[in-house]
Amino acid sequence: MGWGSTRILVTGGASFIGSHLVEALLDRGASVQVVDNLSSGRAEYLHDLDVEFLEGGLHRTIDWYFETKDPADVAARFETVLTER
Repeated sequence: MGWGSTRILVTGGASFIGSHLVEALLDRGASVQVVDNLSSGRAEYLHDLDVEFLEGGLHRTIDWYFETKDPADVAARFETVLTER
């Protein structure tokens, strides 16, 4: 699978394990967005990584995602993900 055009949202991406996952995805060419409420994560784990970071919980993320993205694109992506299973 080519990761170059893949956009991935990682929840908990500022945790120790999450930040390593983010780094691995970036190394493979993915575009990564991270959401973390920093209850156990640390923003400094992401400082040297080229990611879009949103501090907050998942409920805030969903609102943000739908406010900033075209709903038709979101629906098409969800349909693609569900049919690939």
